[in-house]
Amino acid sequence: MDYSLTCTNASNMHGNFVLFQRPEGSEGSAHIRSLAWLSRPAAPGTSITFCWNDRTSFFWGERSGPEDKGRVRISQEVEADPERNNLVDLKSDGFASPVFSNLRAETSFGGLTIRQMHARFDFPVYHGIARGGSALLAAPFNMNVSTTFIIDPISYWVHFDDFKAGEVLDPIRLDGSHRIELSPARPTRAVIMGTDNIIRHAPENHW
Repeated sequence: MDYSLTCTNASNMHGNFVLFQRPEGSEGSAHIRSLAWLSRPAAPGTSITFCWNDRTSFFWGERSGPEDKGRVRISQEVEADPERNNLVDLKSDGFASPVFSNLRAETSFGGLTIRQMHARFDFPVYHGIARGGSALLAAPFNMNVSTTFIIDPISYWVHFDDFKAGEVLDPIRLDGSHRIELSPARPTRAVIMGTDNIIRHAPENHW
């Protein structure tokens, strides 16, 4: 299923519209973080449109750049589905590289679980869930731990800041984020940031 969100910047601010999800429903780790999932710059008086599909996957990757602005980059993805392929192992191969294996279904549906096997790596490894090929939620690798990610199928948050795609979001800087819902029945939405710098749903045209 394809979705789109149009964002209009009617303020005097320069920055990026950023889409993300919150990890409140996820279990098994206190270290799950929201990532700047999609990000696009929007100058005052301009509009941008995010387009994506709901293809969901497990991923592992590395974090590049300085600690305060580092971006998680995907190194491997495998298909994920809450009702079918909802459990996978993350282990080390014979050359000490992270690799997914044993993709399967478990009977307790509703989440997507990554089992971090007994392994040590010489570099920081992050794992999580991607949607539409972009990293959505992430957590650091901890051996012998299982992390279950709960992905909201319809709810997203839109924010305006200087975050780039893949950055770990600082919750303190997310005040003013605006919640939106997209579903197969309503796959297209629009928001506008007004002269008061507040993001709202855009008025709809009724014919």
